[in-house]
Amino acid sequence: MATKGQTITNTKTGEKITWMETAKDTDGKRLVFDFEVKPKGKLPVVHFHPYQQDTFTIKGGIFAIKLKKILSEVQRARKFLHKGFFDFFWIMKG
Repeated sequence: MATKGQTITNTKTGEKITWMETAKDTDGKRLVFDFEVKPKGKLPVVHFHPYQQDTFTIKGGIFAIKLKKILSEVQRARKFLHKGFFDFFWIMKG
């Protein structure tokens, strides 16, 4: 179970997740985490969140996301993804 302040790292992909708020902290309302991806990093597979809404805050570099067959490039911004869609993202430039 996630614990606020805990960090986990995927040694194969270099992804790093730090839990900022957990279900325990928010009475089950949300799970907030800082997700770090190395330059040129990406998620290993397309994924789907049927009930969750994703919010990305891009701190630097260029972030690419494919959502509903549309490719978008985002940099230094917030990007909101509505629940119920498949998405895949990667870092284009760190």
